[in-house]
Amino acid sequence: GIQQLNNGTVSLVPTITAIDVEMMTSTVLQASNVPPPRMFHSAVAHNGEIYVFGGVVCGSQQCSAQSALFSSAVSNALLRFSPNTLSWTNLTATSNATYPWPPARSKHSAALLGPASSARLVIYGGVSTADTLSDLWAYTFATGRWQQIHLSGASTPGPRCLHFAFAIGGVYSTRMQIFNGLWGSSDDSTPPTYFYDSWVYDSTLNKWFNVSLTGQYTPELFSQSYGYDPASNTLLSFAGYQYELNPDQASIPLNTLQVLSPGCPPGYFSPNFTLIACEPCPVGSYADVAGLSVCVSCTAEVTTMFPGSTSKSDCAVCDRSYCNNQATCSVDAAGNPRCSECSNLFSGPKCSNPTLLAVTVVTPIIVALIIIISVASVRWRLKNRLIIKVQSERDEFKREVQEQREIFTIKYEFLRVVPPHELPARLQAKRRGAGAGA
Repeated sequence: GIQQLNNGTVSLVPTITAIDVEMMTSTVLQASNVPPPRMFHSAVAHNGEIYVFGGVVCGSQQCSAQSALFSSAVSNALLRFSPNTLSWTNLTATSNATYPWPPARSKHSAALLGPASSARLVIYGGVSTADTLSDLWAYTFATGRWQQIHLSGASTPGPRCLHFAFAIGGVYSTRMQIFNGLWGSSDDSTPPTYFYDSWVYDSTLNKWFNVSLTGQYTPELFSQSYGYDPASNTLLSFAGYQYELNPDQASIPLNTLQVLSPGCPPGYFSPNFTLIACEPCPVGSYADVAGLSVCVSCTAEVTTMFPGSTSKSDCAVCDRSYCNNQATCSVDAAGNPRCSECSNLFSGPKCSNPTLLAVTVVTPIIVALIIIISVASVRWRLKNRLIIKVQSERDEFKREVQEQREIFTIKYEFLRVVPPHELPARLQAKRRGAGAGA
């Protein structure tokens, strides 16, 4: 914690305080292996233990007032506090090519993402000694290893610090939401840039999505404290600093409580924002406000050109089937489709009604063409039948000729005359056969 002293310095108090919210009491815990005091660090709870990462560290417990955004005393230490043993453990390891470790930082954000079987501590952004960061890192508790997350999408929140992060739907969800924050430069002549937006990181898709917040909200705030209720998807924002547009004046501290509802931005929808990622409105619909669970459909026979439309005016494209006979379709100012450039043969709202020209001139021509085609078709069928009949009769004649030839051959074999020089030999053989029989 931080304690402001009268001489313009701050005292960092390295203590752990247990607060009983039901009894409204607090107790300072006497822990062992207490690490050096720090501020602007992050902390998450996992399996009954607290994990602390980074922050600004002052070993002497006394630092000059931290009005500057950057500090040379930033840390990349990962610490674990066990309430059961009241002891601290330093989990920091040496970074190398096999086991990378995130750079030192402070004023970053952290959230606990799941699923629970492979829970991860995910940190984003913050400031180093001289730069505002935009990198995303995940620490897997089961393996004890860090991994830098390289995104598959081009859209990101950009470098920022002093923002807030929470797991949508509660701990061990697969999506982390951040919002607000600022970008600063080590060059004092460059004023900081303040952000009043909100982003969701979907670990399943490995992408960032720009989302919205609804409710009574003062956007020009940073360094607030927050609480999130996943059951009602409600975010509570308390205190913080309001950015002063006049650079000669200091930012204004506030003590207001704001109630916000995270949701999809215009052009997107989600049936259940705490469980289902936002998706762009499909073609033929739009979302003109944030936080919709269902997109608004365009009126009949008009549609949108692309997904993700944000206004009813985007419903300015005719449905493909509205105009007939190759007519041109357009949408008027009232959002109604209109057909134009009908040919001389058709008229009507959809260019589907035949004109007088089509009835008096074109229709007789079409009828004549139909008759000609019908006659030609009948002639072709008759000719085809005659050809088939001639071929059939020819095949039948060939079969009869073949049958007569076979009969003649058989008769010739039976009636063939025995040559004279073979007769004696045959008679003698016959006589021998008769004598042998006697």
